[in-house]
Amino acid sequence: MEGRVAGGEEEEWWAAMASMVRGSVGSLASGASLASLASSGDSSEASSLQDSSEGLARLDRQLSSSCSSLELEDIQEAIEGVRRTILQTEERTEARKELVHRLIRLRIRREDLEHRQYFLQPGQVQSLGHSLVPAEPGLAAARPAYCQECCGAAWPLLQAVYTCTTCSHTVHAACLTALRRACVGAFTTLVAGEQLGGHYDGSVSLSICPELSLAEQEYRCGECHSSLTPPGQARVCDYTGLSYCCSCHWGGLSPSPARILANWDFTPRPMAEASLQYLALVARRPSLRLSRGLQAVTEQVSGVVAMRHQLVAMKKYLVVCRLAQDEKILTKLKERQHFVEGPEMYSLQDLVDLESGQLASYLAATLAAFQEHIRACVLCTAKGFVCEVCTSTDLLFPFTPVVEACSSCQAVYHRDCFRSVAACPRCARRGRKLVEEKE
Repeated sequence: MEGRVAGGEEEEWWAAMASMVRGSVGSLASGASLASLASSGDSSEASSLQDSSEGLARLDRQLSSSCSSLELEDIQEAIEGVRRTILQTEERTEARKELVHRLIRLRIRREDLEHRQYFLQPGQVQSLGHSLVPAEPGLAAARPAYCQECCGAAWPLLQAVYTCTTCSHTVHAACLTALRRACVGAFTTLVAGEQLGGHYDGSVSLSICPELSLAEQEYRCGECHSSLTPPGQARVCDYTGLSYCCSCHWGGLSPSPARILANWDFTPRPMAEASLQYLALVARRPSLRLSRGLQAVTEQVSGVVAMRHQLVAMKKYLVVCRLAQDEKILTKLKERQHFVEGPEMYSLQDLVDLESGQLASYLAATLAAFQEHIRACVLCTAKGFVCEVCTSTDLLFPFTPVVEACSSCQAVYHRDCFRSVAACPRCARRGRKLVEEKE
């Protein structure tokens, strides 16, 4: 749908789109309009079209920044604004074609919101992308809670308190009508074709505190847009680089992912509440790579990287072993499933555990369990190698220390033995056999 339609199919495409637009316009209220989408009351058609285009540009910015936080009424008004603008553009033009695509995406979003309402839990409230449910009274004894809108204490035993199932945003029932913060987990509910902009789009920012001046923020809070006067009240978030008021920035601390990857610096930095919620939400998403420079200068990192590569080498044996599948030995990595998929990606929690030493202990215990199975299993040992250069009968595997594998046939040798010969004995033997067969 997004691509250009070529050849004779273009006529059929425009006919179908025109039929859809005519059906949509038939149900459009004649007097209703959105100030943010299209102007109403202008006598000039050219002026109306210009205002509509500006309104749609504002809509695009809103959709790109917080599409999942839009309410059903907002989506419906946006659809009506796009319909009006379609009628004011020339037929069979790229501009109208793009508007039709936009209308289709908005309709998909509306249907998604309508269908989601049928699966709400009793008492569940949806607002600004949040899925708020009444908090369990038992949580009061487990940890202190505060309303993240009015900053007051929240006591589920005494008050009606709601918590977002996605980002854990906690609010009083009385504060539901005054919600200011959109759900930072909106990226988890995106439908196909939607994209989020801003700092909370599902990725981890690798820019070290991209600070903006108060003048660039027009002396307003980066979240609630309240006035930051006097300027001494502003608090800078080390993750977004924006300045916030004391209601949106409580002085909470967290290590910065950008500083960790750049300088291996785990010093907790002050961050806004929204950033703390977001980092907690993406803490276990494997989206970070360690640079080669960091591996070279940090012994702790290089050791874990080596163990990750050993883990991937062992996985090749375990995934084809029937006995290992019966034992479900790979489930030892269920907490870090991305370790099975490859040795490159790390999550923020992985790096925190690496610095504390927990990750190295976890990997060492897992590698010991895997290696114990492989060396004791009849099926796995049958896939081992013996060095064809020396006379040793030791059973070798790709994860055995001080070995090297041929890049062509994957045969494993002692490292010193392999480097002492001009060519891989196994490859040479295969080459001679192939020549004899041709003769």
